[in-house]
Amino acid sequence: MGYLICNDCKQYYELQPDEKPEDFSNKCSCDGILIYKENLDFFNPNNTEDEIDNQTNKNRYNNTPNTSRYSFSGDLNGLKNLINTINDKINPMGIAIGLVFSIIVLFVSSIIFSSFMVGLLGITIYGILTILGMTLIGGFVTGFIGSNDIEEGGINGGFLTLILLIAVGLLLGLIIFVTMGIYATVLHTLGSLGNIPGATTALKGSSGNSLNSIGNSILNIFYAIITIILSFIFGILGGSLGVIIKERFGIQL
Repeated sequence: MGYLICNDCKQYYELQPDEKPEDFSNKCSCDGILIYKENLDFFNPNNTEDEIDNQTNKNRYNNTPNTSRYSFSGDLNGLKNLINTINDKINPMGIAIGLVFSIIVLFVSSIIFSSFMVGLLGITIYGILTILGMTLIGGFVTGFIGSNDIEEGGINGGFLTLILLIAVGLLLGLIIFVTMGIYATVLHTLGSLGNIPGATTALKGSSGNSLNSIGNSILNIFYAIITIILSFIFGILGGSLGVIIKERFGIQL
């Protein structure tokens, strides 16, 4: 048996013969953390939270099998509670509206700025800036419409960013797959025409550019990593900013 003791309200519950610590959440109804103890010899209701936490750490890291099992179960329960907390703060409707605005940013950017920006910055930098603009504006709308506090706005903005990056990744993957298929077909056709001077020249040029292709691939991977990191930062920032603006002007939705 044993006891589950709250490190906050100091209340405890005595386990029944057929009950185990892992059958319970590690959260008390007062939102404190439940600590498993085999007895109440050490327990003093006047202990501070730090004192009980110290006892927990001693109990958690000893080598008894039951304690080890409970520690692992407690970690799983903590992870489950974190996931449930995030799920409670996600607003699907707000994210959906934010995605619509992200798509609008994409079309507006393509129609108005693409010809100028691509020539000025190059297609890669333009693409990165477009994605960041999509996550920032989409996150802002999501936070403004579907979030009640800054933390919730950040979570919704980050979730919107995740959806956008998955969609963009799938689209780019499809484009690359189709392009590689066409490229392989062209090379195969040129290879079968090896005696034709133009075909031979094209094949030699293709072989000579292999090192450049490797260098470009490494650079593109670097760009992709930077884009993913910045996208989450912009999405979370946009979601939080949407809540801040809404609270600043007292807007109720």
